[in-house]
Amino acid sequence: MHARTAVELGLTARQGQVLALLMKGRSNKEICRDLGLAERTVKAHMSAVLNTLKVSSRTQAVIAAGALGLDAESLLSASDAEHA
Repeated sequence: MHARTAVELGLTARQGQVLALLMKGRSNKEICRDLGLAERTVKAHMSAVLNTLKVSSRTQAVIAAGALGLDAESLLSASDAEHA
């Protein structure tokens, strides 16, 4: 199975970044600091990620992302390329 991208799943680049940092074990507050976002913005992105992956928890999101062949580094590098 090839590694899919956030866009192929229907996520925005920013949602892909949030998912990648979640996969690295970051808390919402850490994601806020890493991406320079407000906590409510991160929560909104997290909700979109959970809905897109059809899961109800952060742990399930990480498991689902892994099962889809996603990895944090490729999600982050893909979003960096979009913002370059």
